[in-house]
Amino acid sequence: MQGCTGRIREWLQDNTPRQKVHLAVNKRVDWLSRDRSLARKIIRQSLKLRKKENRPRCSVKLLAQRAGCLSMVEKHLEKLPVTQRVLKKHSESIVEYQCHRVDWAVSRMRFAQEPALSWKIYRRANIRADVSQEVRDYIKEKADEFAKTSTVSPLTQG
Repeated sequence: MQGCTGRIREWLQDNTPRQKVHLAVNKRVDWLSRDRSLARKIIRQSLKLRKKENRPRCSVKLLAQRAGCLSMVEKHLEKLPVTQRVLKKHSESIVEYQCHRVDWAVSRMRFAQEPALSWKIYRRANIRADVSQEVRDYIKEKADEFAKTSTVSPLTQG
């Protein structure tokens, strides 16, 4: 009897149809149209933010948050290639934001007819002294440029 069940088992293994693998395809979400829609929202938010004079840094998180799609970006960014490119293009690094703050501070100082000394730029731009060398060089360049074009004398004020 033992030999008979072994042959039956072999025959069943050889003749049983293989299981079909069903790949679940989610057709409920049109990722292409969602991607384009989110990209447009992010561009609008970026332009709106950058118009403000004293604004926060346009980080990926802030742009996605303002566009109302932070969760979507965090969870499904690989399905949103257009949105991913838009976020990369419209977000700014910390150095870029600090340079923006320097430009803003110098323009405020020019408007108030104050001398743009380096230490004043740091203070007005709310930038700490331990920033990257790139930002330090940018501040020095702006202070030198301001000194050459300004009629305000650093000796008479400040």
